[in-house]
This record gives sequence, C-alpha cells and structure tokens, in this order.
Amino acid sequence: MGMGLHETAALLRRTNERLNTLSVHLDCTTGTADFGAGFSGEPGLFTRAGLSREELAAQAMQQLLEDLAPVPGEQLLLLVNRLRLTAYPDGYAMAGAAETWLRRSYPVFRLCVGAYSNIADRYGWDFSLLRVPADQIPMWQQPVSGDGFVL
Repeated sequence: MGMGLHETAALLRRTNERLNTLSVHLDCTTGTADFGAGFSGEPGLFTRAGLSREELAAQAMQQLLEDLAPVPGEQLLLLVNRLRLTAYPDGYAMAGAAETWLRRSYPVFRLCVGAYSNIADRYGWDFSLLRVPADQIPMWQQPVSGDGFVL
C-alpha cells in the first residue's frame, strides 16, 4: 500500500478505536467460563456456569458489542484465537457459533480463526471484533501474515 509512518500510525489509531477483544477461559472440570480474564492472572469481568457453546458465544458477542456500539449496516470482522489448550476443532466450532449469532443482526465482513497468539496455557478463546470502515475493506481483503500466522 506504500503508506508513510504517519499515515500508518493514524490508520492503526483509527483501527484500535474500533476494535475490542475479550478473552474467555473455560474450566472444563467445573463447567465455568471466565469472561475477560487476563493473561497474567487478572480476574475476569464475570463468570458464568453451565453455558452451551452457543450461549457462551452469544454472551461474548453481546459483551463486545456493548462496548463497540456498531451503527446499523457497519461491517464487522471477527477474529477468534484459540488458546493453547484448546483443540483446533473447538476453535472453529466456537467461531462458527459466534459468527452465526452475530449474523442475526450485523453484517460480518470476514471471519478469521486460528492460533494467532499462544501465550495462555488455558482452554478458551480470544474474541476480537472490529468495526471495519468502508475505506478499509480493500485492505482486509488482502492476505495478512506474521511470523506464526496468515489471515
């Protein structure tokens, strides 16, 4: 794209203002899910017990949307990162449940699923939701890669 440093910094600030992430750690022995728990042991926002995959996805999406407040018709990008102890199929199943719930009311422009950050020895997911401005859609249609992933 050939942007300069100041243009790139402005783009990143604008994107950061439109992005929210929520980590959900699941304790399979107790059936409880901690919403918003930090990587370094910070307590979560709240804990729920006995949620199905669909209920867990709905709760996570509701929390993210409450903070993001997208306007009607605004395109969303959903990225689901499976945490280290989470099986790959469980990452995809949770992403599908979250996308299905979102699509009931919002246009989902893109869904990305993988193991993008693998620093938490937990079973669970990081959900990132981005309100994509119309002028950024062409950028998000291009492949993006890092040292351990490709979007």
